[in-house]
Amino acid sequence: MSSRNLDNWVPLPPAINPLTAVRRTTTTVCSNAQHVALNQAAIEQLAKMWATDGGGGGASVGWEETGWHYSEDAAVGGNLTCTYVFVLDCLNFCFWPTPGLEYEHLAFGLKAAVQRDPLALSADRLAVATEETIRGWFSGFEIPQISERAAKLRELGCVLQAHFGGEAALLVARAARSAARLVRLLTCLLPGFRDETLHQGRQCFFYKRAQILAADLWAAYGRPPPGSGSLYAFEDIGELTMFADYRVPQVLAHLGVLEYSQALETKIDGLERLQPGSEEEVEIRAMCVQAVEGLRAALARRNVVVTSVEIDWRLWHEGERIKKDIQPHHRTLTCFY
Repeated sequence: MSSRNLDNWVPLPPAINPLTAVRRTTTTVCSNAQHVALNQAAIEQLAKMWATDGGGGGASVGWEETGWHYSEDAAVGGNLTCTYVFVLDCLNFCFWPTPGLEYEHLAFGLKAAVQRDPLALSADRLAVATEETIRGWFSGFEIPQISERAAKLRELGCVLQAHFGGEAALLVARAARSAARLVRLLTCLLPGFRDETLHQGRQCFFYKRAQILAADLWAAYGRPPPGSGSLYAFEDIGELTMFADYRVPQVLAHLGVLEYSQALETKIDGLERLQPGSEEEVEIRAMCVQAVEGLRAALARRNVVVTSVEIDWRLWHEGERIKKDIQPHHRTLTCFY
């Protein structure tokens, strides 16, 4: 199967690797940061602890272990798990305005919807999704940014209908087992994944949800190794960066890896919102990317070889475990994370 005349619809994305762009531009932000700093000694201390505790970078954290996710047809390479991951990460942003609402409620809700009706997440239905569609997946919660979420679903459904025969797996196939190419395609075709901003007049790229979609597909299909023949055996999975969101900076600050200015710390402690694209918000996210890059390098020096994805997952799960006992996370109302 092939996509429908996609080359005639939009130019192929530029040759630059989007993951290289994330690393390069976040490095520039960190070099010019005014509000956030990295504590290199804390990075080394964390790497030393992880290198000796047997947990490495968190490679044991699996897709199915939480019980949140759908992956019932993944073992046979079925397409429904792929569709589930696309919808999951299309909606995976900004739960905090509603007390008690968390990522797992979305994951559970979508899983239950698929188990009730395998066509619940079809491209045809996504293309006409409404706010009521989403309320049915988040039963019992007031959904923040619900009109924005519905628009993102319709955007996804229409692109899949028009260019991939309604199948998310065909979009993945076009990436030819490259996580970087998949991120490039997602950010080219779907504006909702274009997680780009400015810092002091310079462009900065994060692509959080596009990157996590690639990583989630890899995890959902059992982390297939390169050469295994799986559509999801991304040969460059190690090129993905961490996923700059709320929880990971929260735990990195708790661990002393991120250091905030007094003014920024006061805002975070006071639950004051940071504007999307503000210097403070961009610096928090950029420092997170570079903190994980530094931690990965420090682990490698101790003969612990892990991906940035696996480090992110370990930090995120640790943050979820202790979130009520540590400094609050920063608050930014955005559709990108």
